Amino acid sequence: MVVYFDDQCLLCHKAVRFLSKHIQSKQLYFAPIGGITYQKLLLNHPSLVSADSIIVEIEQQVYTQSKAIYQLIELMGWPFKFLLIGQYLPLYVNNYLYHCVARNRHRITSNKHVCSINHPIQILP
Repeated sequence: MVVYFDDQCLLCHKAVRFLSKHIQSKQLYFAPIGGITYQKLLLNHPSLVSADSIIVEIEQQVYTQSKAIYQLIELMGWPFKFLLIGQYLPLYVNNYLYHCVARNRHRITSNKHVCSINHPIQILP
């Protein structure tokens, strides 16, 4: 599984650290959007070039926006799995909520500087 994230976003860096702590999988990799691994993904999924979203690739299946978030929550333990109840909302509601956070992700974090990820996780180029 590969999680593609905005490496210029502090909120996204914090999410990567959070996910690496709470998803116990040796097959969990992270790759920056715009990196080499992402460019390879675009060869098979050219529609993702305009995706302003977290992207989750699991066994060649690609998820974006709220569907990507729910795929990640599915891999987490309790109490986080409780958030899966949100899947029962209409997709447009989930994606609207996702976009509200995504649009404001740089304003949500008070520190505008991206910090390095300094604990052992698997980052692809």
